Amino acid sequence: MLSEIMKKSFKIDNQDSDLATFERVIAFTHPEFKALRKDGKPSYEHPQFHHVAPIFRFLPGNNEPYCIHALNMFEKEDVEDYAWECQTLLERPISQSVESDEDELNVRIVMQNIMNNGVFLHPVDKIATTMTKELTELVDYCFHAWDKWLSTQVKSNLAHEDARFSGVLLDEVVDACSYVADKLVDLARLDHMNQGQFSALRVNQKFALLAKSLIQIYLERLDGYVEDYLSELGQYLSKTMGYEKELRIETKRYVDLVLMHQLSTRSAKLGMEHTGINCEREVELKSPSTFIYTQRHGGLKADDIRRSYRWLFIKAWLYSWLKENEVSASKAARAIAEEDRFFYLDTELKKIGKADGLEETDDECFSRRQKTLNTEFSKWNKSLTDFGHISNNLFSKSKKGYEKQLNK
Repeated sequence: MLSEIMKKSFKIDNQDSDLATFERVIAFTHPEFKALRKDGKPSYEHPQFHHVAPIFRFLPGNNEPYCIHALNMFEKEDVEDYAWECQTLLERPISQSVESDEDELNVRIVMQNIMNNGVFLHPVDKIATTMTKELTELVDYCFHAWDKWLSTQVKSNLAHEDARFSGVLLDEVVDACSYVADKLVDLARLDHMNQGQFSALRVNQKFALLAKSLIQIYLERLDGYVEDYLSELGQYLSKTMGYEKELRIETKRYVDLVLMHQLSTRSAKLGMEHTGINCEREVELKSPSTFIYTQRHGGLKADDIRRSYRWLFIKAWLYSWLKENEVSASKAARAIAEEDRFFYLDTELKKIGKADGLEETDDECFSRRQKTLNTEFSKWNKSLTDFGHISNNLFSKSKKGYEKQLNK
């Protein structure tokens, strides 16, 4: 019976609940897909959807640490929760170096004295400087990563449009925050940080103290920096365009997320260098993407959510593709199987043969994938739930995740 079904022309109804779920949980907050929404129609109804969607840089549920779709899911409270988790991780090496709150306070007092009063020669330009001055300059570097995003937001607001955080802007933010984190590692390794009781501290502990100080300076100055930027831009617009309204925006704090993750990553790496244990500590250190997937779905494993997002994308793509291709489900599965872009969550694109250690041939790889897809398509057809099969699976995962959180 199944073979007969597979031979028939495969179609996906435009009222399919999974398509509605794709639009609601992905396309609405994913800028690349959102741009395909025209004249009130969902993204998957765009005539070029199946042509352009697979080549988007950020496919739904990908496992990159920074994904535009994932970042757009963050609300203010999520940013604060993520920052708290990262700062807790950064605090750990500090707490390991002291035995009491009084000891920790003494360490911080000594640290402030070294930062403000200890003069040393900059390792590159050999000019006298202080640690506070160096951290302040690194914070300024972080602020430069804000400029283009703030400018983008203002331009969109003036045009009464939604501001979109592009891949180019994201790359600039990541580059800036990565640079700051690397420079902070260099500062932690300086002989200047070996004064007094600090000589007994490990590099990861010195880095933790510097990172906490940098974050403090960053957060203390951020609101003022944004206000000053908007004020100066407002004055410029007033002189050049006669724009008289005060500029106000609710900005997404992407730089905070990337900065916290970059600092936490360096902290974990320095800790591994000390212990010699090559462990990424995934349970403790989440990327922004992983954090928001689990946050939005009740703390369930992010990979489970990613897989559901990927199936929603495949179904939306297939709906669009089938409009131009009258084929059976089996042939549709083969078309998808032969495109690596649909298998971006695979840990390896081709399995290694167990018997002789040889890599799969293309045909063996495609046949394996096709079998998986055929099985999935069969589940779609057999689903008796009020939601589509993928939607029901995603909502079930979310429900279990939230129940797990409530029972903690």
